[in-house]
Amino acid sequence: MLRIAVAVYPCPPITLNMYKWAKISAVLIGLSGLAYWVNRSRLQPTTASAPAHEALVPRSAQPITSSSATTESPKSPQEIIAQFVKSGAPKLSVEQIELFLKGKNRGADSLLAAYRLSQDPAYLREAIKNFEDNPAVQLEAALRAPTVEERRQGIEAFKKLSPDNPLGNYLQADLAFTQGDYANAAEGLSANLSNGTLPDFSASLFQNTESAYSSSGYTPIESKIAALFAFNEDRVRYLGSLQNVSENLTNLRNQFIQQGDIDAAEPTVQMEITLGQHIQNQVNPALLNALVGQAIERRTLESLDPATPLGSNNGTVQSRLDELATKGQEINVLLNSLQAYPIESMSPEELNQYTQHVQQDGEIGALKWWSAKKSAPQK
Repeated sequence: MLRIAVAVYPCPPITLNMYKWAKISAVLIGLSGLAYWVNRSRLQPTTASAPAHEALVPRSAQPITSSSATTESPKSPQEIIAQFVKSGAPKLSVEQIELFLKGKNRGADSLLAAYRLSQDPAYLREAIKNFEDNPAVQLEAALRAPTVEERRQGIEAFKKLSPDNPLGNYLQADLAFTQGDYANAAEGLSANLSNGTLPDFSASLFQNTESAYSSSGYTPIESKIAALFAFNEDRVRYLGSLQNVSENLTNLRNQFIQQGDIDAAEPTVQMEITLGQHIQNQVNPALLNALVGQAIERRTLESLDPATPLGSNNGTVQSRLDELATKGQEINVLLNSLQAYPIESMSPEELNQYTQHVQQDGEIGALKWWSAKKSAPQK
């Protein structure tokens, strides 16, 4: 039985705004700021109003003139990143998106990219109609459909298509929590206590976003950076739903504890620990996954007696906290090394190599590659 130390080990607050991360992402320019928050070892959840459920309206921006249409010198990665951070990635016109879709035969992945870039629900609904058996399509509906009913249908369809992936149950719980349906939320969370791996469709999003900008006349470097921005924006919204689940579990646990019902509080602890571990164990995780997952698990473990047995390997809460501290320090070392070699200092060729590593090895793998490359003795 888990021993909840109510008075001695309170749940600490989480303090990094995830939506700020979309603008100053670790992949692009936010490394020094992120190192500070790693040292603090805390993250801030989304608010109770859950902006992760709202349609993300593209920020208007003056289009960057493609080098193929001008005699000006091509912009450097540093200049492009600075402009994107200031004004957002350029918004593609309907004509540009339709040209991209035509070149992709309006396939499932291209329609999802078109929906992300335009926020026009017609593209998502076309994808659902024509590719209803595609898990990525139904996951998009589950996460970002414009109506609650369409989200609910997407969640149910995704769960049927991917029964071994816990994300469908987490999204069920997130939606149920927002509607005050705690029984339905508990059902989804209980199903997630078994093993499973969260799905990751970011590689397709990256490739199709890059292709959409490229077909619209943007340079290869502009297109890759736009895809990196989309990758990180997608990650923030995806993790936002999971953080909402964590916050609701914490609130439930605190209510049970205040009522003196420790037996009711105990399952919420196990559910939140499992959630944090699922986020951390995603295949090819992004840096933000590791930080959010570790923060969720750490916060939950710190509400327990450190001597509480945990897991099947004779571990304890304290030994797991020590493991998380080691993992956090590894990320901190990586970030400190990256401050000396910021991502925005990459040459066009290095940026091309970096984005290939992002797609093949995940963001953390790509960052490790970059750090090793720059810190290696020059021959």
